[in-house]
Amino acid sequence: MARSDEEVVQAIIERHGTVIDLSRNPAVIIDIIRTFSFDDPPDGGQPCGGVPSPPTPPGSRGIDLELSDVMRQLLSVARDVALIKEHLQISE
Repeated sequence: MARSDEEVVQAIIERHGTVIDLSRNPAVIIDIIRTFSFDDPPDGGQPCGGVPSPPTPPGSRGIDLELSDVMRQLLSVARDVALIKEHLQISE
């Protein structure tokens, strides 16, 4: 249900008074925006039916990596480097 501009103004005046001092209380503007959420689409922001998912960004292969995956691979590389380093010290 959309409110008219006059209804929004009246609700803000009832809640915060006729003069809003943002220097003294800047959180009021955030409260107004959150309370009235002027630009929320009525459908919750969902695309209309039949709209395909957005394409995968360029350079991405569509693989979801977790930090644990990265850390596991880093540990493997660290072990390989340690083996190479050990082998080079033996060869000298």
